[in-house]
Amino acid sequence: MKSHCSSLKGLFLASTAAVLAAGLATTPAAAQAASGASAQGRAITIPAQPLGAAVQALSEQTDAVVIAAGVRLNGRRSAAVSGAGTVEQALTTLLRGTGLGWRRDVNGAYVIAPAADEPVRRRQTTAPAALSAPQQARPDVAALEDIVVTARRMEERIIDVPVAVSAFSAEQLDERKIEGGAELLRVVPNVNFSKDNFTGYNFSIRGIGAKVLATTADPGVAVSFNNTALLRNRLFEQEYFDVQRLEVLRGPQGTLYGRNATAGVVNLLPNLPELEQFSMDAQWEVGNHDSRRARGMINIPVGDTLAVRGAFAVTQRDGFDYNTVTDQNVNGRDLWSTRVGVLWEPTENFRANFLWERFREDDDRARTGKMLCTRGETPESLAWTAPDGTAQTTPIFSYWSSTTLTAGCTPSSLYDDKAFGVPDGRGFPLTAAIINFTGVFVNPVWTGGGRPPRGYTSSASNGWDGTYLLPLYVDPFGVEGNRQSPDLRTISTGYDPKFQAENDIFQLNLEWDLTPGLTLHSQTLYMEDSYSGFQDFFRTYATGQMYRYETPGLVHGLPRTVAPTWAPWIGESSAEVGTVYSMAWTGQGICGPLPDCGIPSGGVFLDPQLGATDRFMALDLSQAESTQWSQEFRLQSDWDGPFNFNLGANWLRYKTEENYWVFSNVFSMMAVQQNGGSPVTSGNFDRYCNLTPQGQAGVDAGTLDPHTCAYIDNTPLNDIINGQGGDGHNYIRSTSISQTESWAVFGEGYWSVRDDLRLTLGLRFTDDTKTITPVPTQLLASTPHVYKPDATGLVGRGYPRYPDEEMHWGEWTGRAAIDWKPDLSFTNDTLIYASFSRGYKGGGGNPRDRDYNPNLVNVPSLPSRYDPEFVNAYEIGTKNSLAGGRLVFNATGFFYDYRDYQVAQLIERAIHNENFDAHIWGAEFETAWAPTRNFRLDATVGLLRTRIGDGEESVDVMNRTQGNPDWVVIKPWPGSPSTCIVPADVVGRLINRNDEVGTTFPNLLGSLSLRTLCPDRQLINSWVPGSGSQFNYADGWTDAWQALEPLSYNPFDAPNGGRGFSADLSGNELPNAPRWTFNIGAQYRIELPAGWDLMLRGDYYRQADSWMRVYNLRPYDRLEGWGNANLSMTLTNRTSDLVVQAYVKNVLDDTPITDGFTGPDDLGNATNVFTLDPRIIGVSVKKSF
Repeated sequence: MKSHCSSLKGLFLASTAAVLAAGLATTPAAAQAASGASAQGRAITIPAQPLGAAVQALSEQTDAVVIAAGVRLNGRRSAAVSGAGTVEQALTTLLRGTGLGWRRDVNGAYVIAPAADEPVRRRQTTAPAALSAPQQARPDVAALEDIVVTARRMEERIIDVPVAVSAFSAEQLDERKIEGGAELLRVVPNVNFSKDNFTGYNFSIRGIGAKVLATTADPGVAVSFNNTALLRNRLFEQEYFDVQRLEVLRGPQGTLYGRNATAGVVNLLPNLPELEQFSMDAQWEVGNHDSRRARGMINIPVGDTLAVRGAFAVTQRDGFDYNTVTDQNVNGRDLWSTRVGVLWEPTENFRANFLWERFREDDDRARTGKMLCTRGETPESLAWTAPDGTAQTTPIFSYWSSTTLTAGCTPSSLYDDKAFGVPDGRGFPLTAAIINFTGVFVNPVWTGGGRPPRGYTSSASNGWDGTYLLPLYVDPFGVEGNRQSPDLRTISTGYDPKFQAENDIFQLNLEWDLTPGLTLHSQTLYMEDSYSGFQDFFRTYATGQMYRYETPGLVHGLPRTVAPTWAPWIGESSAEVGTVYSMAWTGQGICGPLPDCGIPSGGVFLDPQLGATDRFMALDLSQAESTQWSQEFRLQSDWDGPFNFNLGANWLRYKTEENYWVFSNVFSMMAVQQNGGSPVTSGNFDRYCNLTPQGQAGVDAGTLDPHTCAYIDNTPLNDIINGQGGDGHNYIRSTSISQTESWAVFGEGYWSVRDDLRLTLGLRFTDDTKTITPVPTQLLASTPHVYKPDATGLVGRGYPRYPDEEMHWGEWTGRAAIDWKPDLSFTNDTLIYASFSRGYKGGGGNPRDRDYNPNLVNVPSLPSRYDPEFVNAYEIGTKNSLAGGRLVFNATGFFYDYRDYQVAQLIERAIHNENFDAHIWGAEFETAWAPTRNFRLDATVGLLRTRIGDGEESVDVMNRTQGNPDWVVIKPWPGSPSTCIVPADVVGRLINRNDEVGTTFPNLLGSLSLRTLCPDRQLINSWVPGSGSQFNYADGWTDAWQALEPLSYNPFDAPNGGRGFSADLSGNELPNAPRWTFNIGAQYRIELPAGWDLMLRGDYYRQADSWMRVYNLRPYDRLEGWGNANLSMTLTNRTSDLVVQAYVKNVLDDTPITDGFTGPDDLGNATNVFTLDPRIIGVSVKKSF
């Protein structure tokens, strides 16, 4: 494997070197070929369209350098060009009737300027000249296209825009194989991208992105479709097709682009219908992983005023990952997109564009990558300090004590070989609960006196044996060797992932030229989006055979049978369910560790959603439905005088409902046992806790009601996915409902103080109203009743909604800039600018945890809301065109004063969003050099530093004690919301008092009561301030610790309410903010006979180390730097419009960890990681008509 990678790396470096050498060595030959090609002319096809787009098309088709000097191209229309001809002839035709002309500068570039009878408003490279006669030979100049952008909502040359912006035409995207939003980081400095843990993503610019998780959350980077922001989009999943241009603006852009633009904007501009010209193209592609792709478009003019354009894209391929359990390749793609556009121009002064885009995906895409864990083993002893100050080390013999102190995963490096372990499930609160609920919670010897263990019933009429148990000392979630495959693309899960997404966008843009130079714009957009994705929660496959049935026999002279509560789930006898695990009850005590029991393995549990399973399993499902309405009106001037403006107002309404589910047979098993035997035997309820006809008739209605026991939903999983059922309490369901309504007024003015100096002033007022509908989770919730008097819920079925909560903000933001275009002797065109901008992003509401009965539970509260973000950004920059347009060099420096940056963490079984202040600074460099028209070099460099403000702090779930040896972490009861920290001496005294040396099942009062030290319950199973801790479990044990050994510890006084010590974040770096990024690309075109061109291109991207979380916890949070190499070879025949391309993406087949997400305490704090696609090889053929 090592030699294989080395050879690939050598191949890539050799190929890149060959491209560079070919470009530099063949400059004279290329110049001679260029001259000949120019003299002969070439096929040029440009439909009538906005002049800026037409000029860009001419530059792309002919490789000519075209510069607009002192004029604005927007608001003007070009004539159509079709046929063979020279650049000069085509440019003359395009400018006919526009009042503009062209000339050649001293370096051979084409300069568009006002005709001789019109005033010059901006500095010229040389004095205006009469229109040049067509030249007969093409000069040997560079082919650096002069891209026209709409970064300020109007068409401008990119070099004239005082904003850090990168723009790419469809051809440039294809050359670099940028096929989706996830790959933009390879070509834009200081951009980062990674998937998040659910169904979103984090696209960040200059360290600012979307680390917040909530339905009310807004991304820091505004993603726009045809200049309209989309709050929900498919930037991650969807592939680009029929694109005119893609622009990435860096830095706050809130004045014109509105909300959620504190970091920048990604603006996708699709190709619009074109009048007067029929055109069509089709592209087919095949590749490895059985990849098949198709693209196509057709443009049809209908008369002189109407045109229709249709486009589509389809991708199908097998999965990149391998599931060892199902023996299937997963994480494949099956997606398609279509777009229909209609252009209507009934007059020269009115234009209407309608677009409808539809996206669909239905495949086995994995929402997350592999789950990594450096396993935390069960402790064998505890070091603590006695009251007299002496150091003590107490061996831990009790199973309950050891699991209470067991960490599932430890905060070690994700790159260590040990990271491919699995969490120690003995430390999961669920494990302790299921053992307890099913009968192992017993005294060392039960002689028949008093109440028998839970799950048993012994009377004169029957003898039920309901102990379908877990074996002690065995990890029920473990795998063989407790090791996973070290391959990030190999998983072992009982369920293959499934992903579905749908997105529809309807957009209507209208333009009225009210007067010459004054245009009214209207943009209306409606969006619908939905997605659904499920996968195995752990992505590891447990060893199995965890359910056990005791061998037939007698209990105190009575026959042993399955309790009626359990019979429907497992069977009436061992013959029906197979031979299953058993912890044999002998009447004399527990037989000891499982291997000593001599009982073979086997057994299944019938889960309503997961089906028949012989091991503990869990599956999570993430779903959402969203809609968006937005409307904007904008009045824009394009006058010849010194002042122009952009004035507008917009409105937006966004609604969404998200549901996150976790299904597990453990939850269902706990619900079965928790509901007790009476609901079945009484006839009032069936096994799912549904009222039977007898119960509905009122029998024992005063004892039990429909909301008493925990309802077990019997709806199959596929039906739940499709919207049926969903009101059970045998799974986690977290529902988040929100609505955002926003309106704003804005304006930006441009004053040319003189020909080479311009001021920009912008101001915006935004009014945001966000409404959330709280819906608490209800896992295992039921109301107290005779069979579970300690139940802490408010309902036993359904998910009641609380009254709406409304949040409101109104904020002023703006921008001020000055740009200067000096006349320098060593540049063709130069812009120097400085700007200040203020950005704002709204706050929101944190998701809700479980609903608790306030009379029984006191949960230390976390803030229900998070604050808005604000940024004051300072930027200076320069843009330069040199060497007759052969060299472009842009540089930018920036400093951000950021307030209340929003960051999420998973704590207390819910997402909690926090705010931190930070400072951000850095620099960016972009350059392109074309020494000949056939050879080109591109490079970008991003330098970035981030620093979290002094005094910022937060509880780190991976390091709650912050290394303090006097405190230990305690795992709670499943009904408690949070892991907590407790003084080691308190735990040591309890263990020392209650652990009996040499026994496997010692006195349980103290060791079980360790779990009650987390300060969340007032009455049941917890500490009662002022009276010591009360252990009052349903089985009848009641005792106070004071009777055992007086303690003065009060858990409510522990740091942060017992959650842990706060980590000092002062000076830490922001997550996903590498200190440097760079990209270098080289391409060389070989001109072949018969109109063929061969383009060779190589690109390499690399980013530095970064951090996964704000805690910067070494080595756990460290993300190693990584690189990505890509090669392409494109054969083009411009005469026949035929393009054949072969490419290799991720040449070295690297699998870097691009980000990670820390999981919940309840399940061991395992880390879900994300990586790149593997090496992809493809060949495509494109034909245009």
